[in-house]
Amino acid sequence: MIPIVSGGQSGFFGSGLHYSEGAVYLKDLDGNSIGQGFAESTGYADMPMNRLKLTGLPETVEMLDKLIIPQPSSMLKLISFIYILWPSNRSKLKKLLTNCVDSM
Repeated sequence: MIPIVSGGQSGFFGSGLHYSEGAVYLKDLDGNSIGQGFAESTGYADMPMNRLKLTGLPETVEMLDKLIIPQPSSMLKLISFIYILWPSNRSKLKKLLTNCVDSM
């Protein structure tokens, strides 16, 4: 695939995800034209490093480590589950969810 428009067919979403899209010429391995098309792709670039570049932060291992989203502990999961099952909290949640369904 060869871009019909050179440059300007790619960019970054706010999350740092790289995307590319645009019209392309299609050629076989010998360079013969076999058609035209439209290509789109996302997520093939190094997203964490791009996030650092986009924000102007240092591109270091220490900064990359700060982008890792920590997973909740087993204890926090258990406490959250108990909180939802607690009768007064359960009724509040049920009411909130009913309001969400009714508003759709």
